Amino acid sequence: MKISKFLFSSLFLLLLGSSCKSVYRMERDREVRDWLESSAQENGVLEGILILNTAEGDTLLARQAERLFIPASTTKVFTLYTGMKLLPTRLPVLKYRFQEDRIELIPTGDPTQLHPYFKDSTALRFLRKAPPIQIHWELFEENAWGPGWAWEDYPYYFSPDRSAFPLFGNTVEIIEKDSSLQVLPSLMSSRVKRSIKRQPRRERFSNDFSLPSTALRDTLIVPYITSDSLSLALLSNELGLPLYKAPDSIAPSLTDSTALEAPFRVLLGAVSDSLYKYMMAESDNFLAEQIMLMSASTLSDTLSFRRSRDSIIKWHLPFLRDRSRWVDGSGLSRYNLQSPANLVNTLLALKKDFPESRLQNLFPAYSFVQRNSTAWELQKSTKDSAVVFAKSGYVGNNYNLTGFLYTEKGNLLVFALMQNHYLQPTVEIRRRVATLLHQAYLKY
Repeated sequence: MKISKFLFSSLFLLLLGSSCKSVYRMERDREVRDWLESSAQENGVLEGILILNTAEGDTLLARQAERLFIPASTTKVFTLYTGMKLLPTRLPVLKYRFQEDRIELIPTGDPTQLHPYFKDSTALRFLRKAPPIQIHWELFEENAWGPGWAWEDYPYYFSPDRSAFPLFGNTVEIIEKDSSLQVLPSLMSSRVKRSIKRQPRRERFSNDFSLPSTALRDTLIVPYITSDSLSLALLSNELGLPLYKAPDSIAPSLTDSTALEAPFRVLLGAVSDSLYKYMMAESDNFLAEQIMLMSASTLSDTLSFRRSRDSIIKWHLPFLRDRSRWVDGSGLSRYNLQSPANLVNTLLALKKDFPESRLQNLFPAYSFVQRNSTAWELQKSTKDSAVVFAKSGYVGNNYNLTGFLYTEKGNLLVFALMQNHYLQPTVEIRRRVATLLHQAYLKY
């Protein structure tokens, strides 16, 4: 059975079968039956499983495959697909057009500009040669945080603001070297103070950062509160040029005749796959959110998560329309709800639309290592020695893993294992998942 046909026509039959007491091939294996009946399920685990053999279009194992679970960072699989379908091979940094006395800019949400890892300066190099600059901030439709994000995460590196024109990853990076502090962006240096507090932190409602009196052992990365005025100030400081926000009353309409006569061009930057790879490897929430905003910029000038999500569901992932809840790009929100079937079918869509070698380069790579006589673990591996390429997702008491498994017999399995609401240590759940996958690796 061809995968493309299986993807769109047999999902209904698969889910219909998963709700019955069907015996799938893996259930005939005594070790798998023991795994399914193990004590982990007796301790509160809500478990969803779907494992397919792509060579035969065969369902090897399904348990609550259509039930909705909290996906956590496996949400980034949907974000990855969105970016790969909507974004060009090089990231759109800005949209621009030259007028007689200025250059107009429309931000695209590109997160790589002056980012601590990417260090891309495409926008700066371009704007240093430009006349006075006018930026259309009004086209950003989102809040800084997504729905359902935990407010107490505000000072942590994994929860930066979403914004139209990110700079420095929307974070402040503080390094202590030889008793002196190095702060990036440098404009924030005056906002960093020593205090009697034991832990470094940022004030809840202001960009004031406090450090303990003792020396920092590691680089400190703290999100700053974004705003249009701060973005202008940061950009002005880096360019060494004065910038001002034009009053809305004199901002030209983007749909007037002038706009039609002088269309906006797109300034291109970093290779898109470099962004996807880092987002997947580090499970970077900020990059995932900005990928969804950038994707929206290819559909219109408006930056909106909803626009890119709705477009990708309408034209590419229609099975997400009725049986899912997808509210952000990162999976930070517990409002997200997805099923093993939705994850597996998105993986099948990736496999159908893109070369396997490209997907192997983007997904985190793992090999099996034996923990004891009955338990296995997944350890990070090089692409060449890996047999599992998968994205994990964790948020308190919920662990999920979804991806591709190349078996010892040369078959390719696609899987989603979702473990929600458990009370055991997460390491036990990870080993449980790895042990099942290892059994599939050996026997199928």
